[in-house]
Amino acid sequence: MDNFLFRLKIRVKVFFVYLFYFPGLILHEGSHAVAAILTISKITQINLFPSIHFAPDNSSYQVTYGYVSSIAMYRAAYMVIGLAPFALWAIPFFIGQYFGWIDASSWVIHWKKLLCFENWWFFLLLSQITWAGFPSSQDWKVFFEGLLSISAIVVFGLLYLIYLSPSLLPIRIF
Repeated sequence: MDNFLFRLKIRVKVFFVYLFYFPGLILHEGSHAVAAILTISKITQINLFPSIHFAPDNSSYQVTYGYVSSIAMYRAAYMVIGLAPFALWAIPFFIGQYFGWIDASSWVIHWKKLLCFENWWFFLLLSQITWAGFPSSQDWKVFFEGLLSISAIVVFGLLYLIYLSPSLLPIRIF
């Protein structure tokens, strides 16, 4: 009976946490999916529902709230896919610019406009994006898997050579 109650308590807790974080979960996993599409990778699976893995003796458990599985054409693409959630942090900036709360030319935040009650939705969005913009431990593993690949070393080597000698390029960038 204790085993059943323990697992039920954990499932209820995970359900309420999942409800609170669901908008951010969609943003987080969506950023991985968009990055996979932009790097010409094949998305094999998207899951937005939590799964709980209990230890055999119920001493611990692990929760996976969602994931995106993809197969990249080149290993360096995993760097972009793994760190894609960082791009979410640009969303509040652009929303703030659109509504005139942030002046990008002078980097000024207009607090009196921003901190009124009508903007409660912005702070909810900001709270979701704040946590959703952090890569998970699995995201970091994917990033380093791509970083330590041969294709990433070649890409970084070419970029370094271009930086050292831009005259090698057929077009002028700098």
